[in-house]
Amino acid sequence: MPSVIGPKIKAKLLGYVYPQLRHQPHFGPNINKLRQWKPETWRYRIGPWRFFYEIDETQKIVYLTTLSDRKDAY
Repeated sequence: MPSVIGPKIKAKLLGYVYPQLRHQPHFGPNINKLRQWKPETWRYRIGPWRFFYEIDETQKIVYLTTLSDRKDAY
């Protein structure tokens, strides 16, 4: 991730994304469940960046697994 973008993304993650995922990790305007991915994986979109995460339903934990620019994400 370019160093200029890093602080902006970090601020967005801490201020908006993490609180949203804490309460509703399955639904939201920037959230999509990826089809045919095993294990089940969701994608959170922030501008050109895509954050991929998995949800442990039994322990109620969201694991951010990777970050990728959209052009390289799929």
